[in-house]
Parts: sequence; C-alpha cells; structure tokens
Amino acid sequence: MPDALSHPQDRTAEIVVARIEGVTRVHTFVEDIELALEADPLDVQVEPTDDGYAVSATARTLARDITLLADRAAADATVDDALVTLTAGQSATFRVRTKASELQETLDRPPVLRTANDLQHTKTGVRRS
Repeated sequence: MPDALSHPQDRTAEIVVARIEGVTRVHTFVEDIELALEADPLDVQVEPTDDGYAVSATARTLARDITLLADRAAADATVDDALVTLTAGQSATFRVRTKASELQETLDRPPVLRTANDLQHTKTGVRRS
C-alpha cells in the first residue's frame, strides 16, 4: 500500500475506503472516539410498511455504526440490521417490524437512531427529509 494511504497526515480525519463488488469496508487509523466525526451525519426518511417501517438513512459524511434501538420505540419492535457504516452519499434501509403505529417521529432520532458519531458529541440530532 502506498505510504500516503498507510500513513495519513491526520489520523483522526482520514480513512481508507475499499469498495469491491458492491461491498464497502472502511479502515480508520484511530478508535471511533478519537475520529473527527460530524455530529449530524444523516438524512433520514421513515415510511410505514405492511409490517412496520422502512427507515432509510443517507450519509452526508461518514456515519459509523448506525444502529436503530427499535425496542426503545416499541416493546415488540425488531430491526433487520445494525452497526452499518456509510460513507458520504451511501444509503441503507433498515426494516423495523412492529405492530405499533405512529412511530415515524421516534425512529428517526436519538435515543432510537444512534451512530458511533454520537460518542464525542452532545448534539446528536439528524435531519429529516
């Protein structure tokens, strides 16, 4: 690997992203708590589905380990994925299964929607589309 990739000038602000056949991997040079992460990295849209909700997240900047703590929104709620990292421009859709209704305003923000970006910021809001 070239020196410029393996020895960044600012280890807290630089990452290496590898994309191979639709799979993306992100390498950081420091622990998440030390990364220069934006506090508000996501645009989020919540749509009702037949069995719950589809929560679509699009990253404006690096969003580390996106997680929906669905059971905080409704006791019966489950989600199909967790700890998803997105780079700027990437999107992911999480499927939340629940019988509860009227959760759109709950699923798109803390304390339900969380990222590792929250570790170093007190402002943890997300923008809703």
